[in-house]
Amino acid sequence: MKKLLLLAVLLFAGCTDKPATYIALGNPSSEVLGTNSKTILDILYCDVVRVVDGDTIEVKFYVWSDIILQKTIRFEDIDTWEMRGPNKEKGKAAKAYLEKLLASGQVILHTQRKRGKYGRLLGAVYVKREDGSVLSVAQELQAKGHAKQ
Repeated sequence: MKKLLLLAVLLFAGCTDKPATYIALGNPSSEVLGTNSKTILDILYCDVVRVVDGDTIEVKFYVWSDIILQKTIRFEDIDTWEMRGPNKEKGKAAKAYLEKLLASGQVILHTQRKRGKYGRLLGAVYVKREDGSVLSVAQELQAKGHAKQ
């Protein structure tokens, strides 16, 4: 029974504030994000719980009805300075900028369900603005000097 429940959770995982209707409401498409995603479950609307640092966030996934999962997401292909050590001021600035950026629209996660060095889910994060434009968070962090080159 536990395996069946786990399978159901994995099959229906999604991020939206209306879990039963997120597909009908229109999840972001791979064309909008410029990716080659094969399934709709690779691209998800999410609620940000907190910003851990400049390249890691915690998001809330609505799985089914009122079942909620929370996961830590590490941005793929980007690295920002740490919150401790010699570059901690750069790390704090990256975190503050990321918080402001994520608050500017609907957060979209694109993941291929790979895990990083510390077991965190890897993914690309985007922000869909009110005008319909979609912004790559990684590209924006790099453009503003908040990510290592």
